[in-house]
Amino acid sequence: MSLIRQVSSVNIAGMSIVTAEFEYAKGLEPAAVDVNNAVNKVRGKLPPEVNPSIYTAGSHVLPVDVFALSAAGGGLTLDDVRKIAESDIKPALLRNPMSAMWRYSADTRARSASMWIPSRPKPTG
Repeated sequence: MSLIRQVSSVNIAGMSIVTAEFEYAKGLEPAAVDVNNAVNKVRGKLPPEVNPSIYTAGSHVLPVDVFALSAAGGGLTLDDVRKIAESDIKPALLRNPMSAMWRYSADTRARSASMWIPSRPKPTG
């Protein structure tokens, strides 16, 4: 794979996200082909239940805010954290006209949770 700027990964709630960032000169379609080819090379080494998905992201994709919440050390359970997230944090964030939707994910092993809040595009005019 040529023109790679950076590779990073995040592992949460039984899911891994690997992000490959390319130089602009690469172009979105050629970068996606390179990533697909790289995934195909290692597909046989992955567990049979794993079905990788490849998503492209460029200036056409809305920004996403990710919030990490933790029950560790505070005497709260993950259920307490979920209730706080859904009843207090979610409504406050979604009152912002730039927030589009909400997704919550919890990892019981790590006693942590994450929220994804994609932003709405700014109105033009």
